[in-house]
Amino acid sequence: MLTPAFHYDILKPDVGLLADFVQDKWEELISQDSHLEVMRHISLMTLDTLMKCAFSYEGNVQTDRSSDQDEEGIYLKDKGKLEEVRKKRHLDFLDILLFDRMKNESSLSDKDLYAEMDMLMFEGHDTTASHISWILYALTVHPEHQQRCREEVQRLLGDGASIT
Repeated sequence: MLTPAFHYDILKPDVGLLADFVQDKWEELISQDSHLEVMRHISLMTLDTLMKCAFSYEGNVQTDRSSDQDEEGIYLKDKGKLEEVRKKRHLDFLDILLFDRMKNESSLSDKDLYAEMDMLMFEGHDTTASHISWILYALTVHPEHQQRCREEVQRLLGDGASIT
């Protein structure tokens, strides 16, 4: 039921933006210190990605700490902005759950809906961030595997190619 929200074709337009942001963020972090605790940063990046997929939310918890910006993003008071979002919008996780609820006449209670969103945002976010952090750690302590991964990515992308 939820697969369409996370289908590659739905996420593809955002891959380049996410990749650029992650690369810029890593370059900024790497320039600060030789040691880096990545879990917090990975967690924020994961949260941004889930908010985009689950709610079509365009915020950025990594850099936008202003509550005014959060309110703007959530409420979309400007009608022109709301129409712009509606035109670009695709089915996100919440849309799929709500459409299923309407189609199947209350197949999901409010409690079930909250439970699904809670599971995605807290369990999915934490699990994904933990796994990515552990992968980065494993690559750090096993430089030979890191090198093999780097070579494979470079072979697939070619020189200077983007992951998109």
